[in-house]
Amino acid sequence: SVDEVLDAVETQAKKNMRSKAFHATVNQENIPKWRHKLTHCVVLFNMELHIASNLKLDELLAKFREFQIGVSNYRMSNQEPTLPARPRVFVGRDGLVKSTVQSLIACHHVALIGPGGIGKSTIARAVLNDERIAYRFQGRRFFTRFDDMDSSQVNLGTFLDQIVKALGLATSVNVHNQVSNALSTSDTLLVLDNAETFLEPLIQDAGRIADVIDELGARLNVAILITTRTIVLPPNIAWVRLQVPVLEESAACEAFRAYYPAIDTSILIKLLAAVDFHPLSINLLAQAAVQNEWSPQALIFEWNRQRAALLEAGNGKIQSLTVTIETSLNSPSIVRLGKIVPYLLQIIAFLPQGINKTRLTAIFPGVLNIETCADALCKQSLAYLNGDFITLLAPIRLYIMSCLNGNISTNPFFGQVRSLYAAYVRDAEIVGQENVNIESILIHWLKAPRATARVLFSIKEFLLTLSLSSGQSVSLHQAVSTLDISKLYSSVSGINFNIRVSIFQRYRVSRARLQCLLAISHLMRFLGQIEEAEGVLTEARAMASLSRSPVLLAHMETIFATVYFKHGNYLAAEHLLQQALKKLTFVSAIFMFGTGRWRRLINLVMHNLHIVRQTIQNQPQQSASI
Repeated sequence: SVDEVLDAVETQAKKNMRSKAFHATVNQENIPKWRHKLTHCVVLFNMELHIASNLKLDELLAKFREFQIGVSNYRMSNQEPTLPARPRVFVGRDGLVKSTVQSLIACHHVALIGPGGIGKSTIARAVLNDERIAYRFQGRRFFTRFDDMDSSQVNLGTFLDQIVKALGLATSVNVHNQVSNALSTSDTLLVLDNAETFLEPLIQDAGRIADVIDELGARLNVAILITTRTIVLPPNIAWVRLQVPVLEESAACEAFRAYYPAIDTSILIKLLAAVDFHPLSINLLAQAAVQNEWSPQALIFEWNRQRAALLEAGNGKIQSLTVTIETSLNSPSIVRLGKIVPYLLQIIAFLPQGINKTRLTAIFPGVLNIETCADALCKQSLAYLNGDFITLLAPIRLYIMSCLNGNISTNPFFGQVRSLYAAYVRDAEIVGQENVNIESILIHWLKAPRATARVLFSIKEFLLTLSLSSGQSVSLHQAVSTLDISKLYSSVSGINFNIRVSIFQRYRVSRARLQCLLAISHLMRFLGQIEEAEGVLTEARAMASLSRSPVLLAHMETIFATVYFKHGNYLAAEHLLQQALKKLTFVSAIFMFGTGRWRRLINLVMHNLHIVRQTIQNQPQQSASI
């Protein structure tokens, strides 16, 4: 525990060792033990303090206590996930539920396949709460959602992190082993909802994710149920493929009447046939009729009017779901709330996890009816509450993204969203809760050239905090790695001052990008992704070499020296620091930089070099004392 480490460090401090460097003073045999026990905390220290900084033991103790409080507060607020409840209205699916249950009890793997809004997730929830399933799998039933992340954010690490959450595991370190061990104990049902998110063939690690699913599916005690819009499934599993059709006429009428009972059967059948007996369309229409107090005739009129408007706009052949969504959005109960509703929907659709309801007023300052707007969207089933988050069903999210979110940056409240979440990158609790939202915002913001250095700094801070709060995988590597710095700050005039500013800005961006890559590498190493971490580290070093900037190379050599020093390779650390000092001294002499940050950088390199040499000299003495 952290308390044990605190006691150990306090005991070491009482020995009055005078060295200023942490790794030079502390018994080398104890460091690995402390690092293992501290888990989240020690990684943050290594990254933020760079190990070789001038840190005294009493300062270290204060840091330990500060982070101990942060970790305790986060863990107290991080509750174990619960199973989703059985659907309140559920008709016409008894045959599908029976077939699914029978296959799962026999430990066969089932794929529920169908278009968006057809009811796949609803069936999965009913199966999960079926008495026969509950008896067979007991408490070993796990529901993993993938509709709260964008397919662009999916890689092997983030995929496994979602399963870790569903399993209720405390940490995301070595997730592959954790998931394998957790699913090997007894009969287990694992539901992967909205699997099209990670089954897209063009996503990162698509093949590796399929391999993991194949591996889990090969276990005799594990039954897998997935819901997906795509027919492409992991290839090495014998799937029981169940196509989910639209509702039959009688079931569709029963589903509609569960919300809007006072309607003649002949009128209702005509209306439901117009929406192709599509379950989500039926639900949206019924809720719109209830909330707007429409008569059956008025409901049919509004639906036909909206369909005609879409056809007149040149949409050609349109789906019934599109017409139904537009009917709901243009209903009086939504329209009277004003233009704020489309803006709210845009932001809910952009944020993969949705909007935390406690942050509505912060995102929409001065909008007095924002909570009323959110409540109205939920009442008409255009949005729904998932815990504390207001979010959208996947088909509605896709519609909003395609029709309203052409350029989210034009939303007058999006700047507030960016500023708000940029301020949260150091908040361990919020980062632990909304890491996917924050990551999505940072990746989008990274495309704005003039904000690049600031965004990269925020990304670095986010990665540091993530290591402490939850240690989850990220998909930031590709966005940071592919950033084209040559196109940044290129529109400068021939004035020397502007050229110098451009060069300085590019240097800042280059340095910030390298720091982000190092932070990503360190996070990967902490999560047990050693091979990937080494690859990112090699990439960062090559990037610094290609820059041909002596200052950037010196900065990189200083950081690599820290890494070598951490792992006990003192001679390599000394060589790199000597090279860095030589470069900085040479450039300083040419450009006559003798004050401020430049001088502090040289002093830092000299200080670290002194610590390394002192450590090398003390090695025999330390060995004798051990």
